[in-house]
Amino acid sequence: VVVPVTVGVVKVVPAGAEQADDSRQQTAYGGFSLWPDGEPNAFYTAYGLWGLYLAKQAGYPVDTSRIDEALAYLANDGLNPDKNQPVYSEMGNLSAQAFAAYVRALYKDKGAAAVATNLLTEGKLPIYGKVYAARTAGDLAPLFADLPPLHQPPPPRPTRQPSAFPVRMVL
Repeated sequence: VVVPVTVGVVKVVPAGAEQADDSRQQTAYGGFSLWPDGEPNAFYTAYGLWGLYLAKQAGYPVDTSRIDEALAYLANDGLNPDKNQPVYSEMGNLSAQAFAAYVRALYKDKGAAAVATNLLTEGKLPIYGKVYAARTAGDLAPLFADLPPLHQPPPPRPTRQPSAFPVRMVL
């Protein structure tokens, strides 16, 4: 992954890496929450890990123990969201699980492909989730040959026959 560095990114990446490394957003369970001292969430954890991955790729120092804790959260507790929360959504959860599997794969987590495979074979993923699950299970693509494609190309346009009469435009 190549991260283009521009003037704005130079200022934002260190601040973002510093904030993610601050531990206020990371809970005792290893997952990240939206607010300090909040409940961990698979999407926020995956998003935080993805940002740390990009920061590390760009050469910024990142605390690997925080990464390990967050990956452990995604592999365990992150797979079992609290469905009693008023904002719980099955489609949102499935997409978060697919994104989390993709981020786990970026960190070479061997369990990520199995999660992505299960999500794809269940057939309930919205398009956003299908994209990340397919990217995670990329090497397993032949196993999914019978699944419908993620994107249907548009039908070919009908060709127009040239007119036998010349057409003139009058202005």
